[in-house]
Amino acid sequence: MQIREVKLHILKAAVLVSLALILLCPNISRAQNQEPVDIPLIRLIVVPEKYHGVLVRTIGFVRLEFEGDVMYPHKEDCTHALLGNGIWIDIGEKHLRQASTLGMKYCLIEATFDANERGHFGMWSGSFKNIRRFEVWSDPAKPRYSGKKQ
Repeated sequence: MQIREVKLHILKAAVLVSLALILLCPNISRAQNQEPVDIPLIRLIVVPEKYHGVLVRTIGFVRLEFEGDVMYPHKEDCTHALLGNGIWIDIGEKHLRQASTLGMKYCLIEATFDANERGHFGMWSGSFKNIRRFEVWSDPAKPRYSGKKQ
């Protein structure tokens, strides 16, 4: 075989490997830039299987405590321990430092929804994983909208 033919075979192999990598591997940068689906929390609770694996953005009341990192649709669901009305939060190290500022407030979360993972003892209606964004939306002590004209 001539050197030219060897180079041609190497080039073909490199192109095939590159195409295989492009087609078979997830596009990480695209996943990071993916826009989340805005969804009411209650819909995740009612039809969790529809949103399994979907990057979602939602708002709810958050309680963060040992074996109880959960988002509820309303503060009253937390107060009255309506466990099935909550979504487990797999908070992770990135957002753990914020926990003291997020707990017992209404928060916005962007994360991948997992309908199969139901948190501590399987008590919840799914879980949020791979959190991209987690921030306070409204503090019940100082509501975002009080209903009073200003």
